[in-house]
Amino acid sequence: MVRTRFPRRWLTGALLLPALLLSAAAAGDGQLPGDVSLARRLQAADGPVGNGLARFGNWLGDSWVALALPLVVVLALRRRWADVALLVAVVPAWAASDRLKTLFDSPRPTPDLVRVTERASGYGFPSGTVIGALLFFGAAAYVAHRLGRARRARTLVMVAAAVAVLLVGFGRVHTGAHWPSDVLGGYLWGALVLLALVDVFATFRRPRDRPVATTQREPT
Repeated sequence: MVRTRFPRRWLTGALLLPALLLSAAAAGDGQLPGDVSLARRLQAADGPVGNGLARFGNWLGDSWVALALPLVVVLALRRRWADVALLVAVVPAWAASDRLKTLFDSPRPTPDLVRVTERASGYGFPSGTVIGALLFFGAAAYVAHRLGRARRARTLVMVAAAVAVLLVGFGRVHTGAHWPSDVLGGYLWGALVLLALVDVFATFRRPRDRPVATTQREPT
């Protein structure tokens, strides 16, 4: 069986256009159509389950840097330096997302439109918390997919990473810290940055770290 490289450049192109269009629409004052109604629907899940999921999502969004440390240590002990560099690079990439907020100058939700239980400062679009969570959990899923030999284990890690990112987005809207469009923008821009980081650090991977392509020869 031959392992084929995932067409990351095609995926980047597919994500870039909607990211730019959404960013242009979200820039400046006001809300995008559907933001208020969708935010209210998500906030309507205010029972024990909804509140618990929102709290857990916000905790993940605030704690992913601490969660990254043991993974970095394990990879360093295994001398997977390219993967260590990828995870470490997530932090400055996430910090740079604040420049996007300044560029688009989009306000956060206000109490007269939705319930606001978290008074977050700064601009809203795109959600920096969502970008950071997508960068870390996405990078962790990518590393696990590369290194894992058991298909079930790889699938479990990737599903867990996707659920974690979704919960972070839900938590940001549930508390009124962000509009749904802020979260969607965080997903799009976070995915674009992650793809760029993966491409950059893949070039520094040593030959023995690369997946080995095997082919089955026909009998002669």
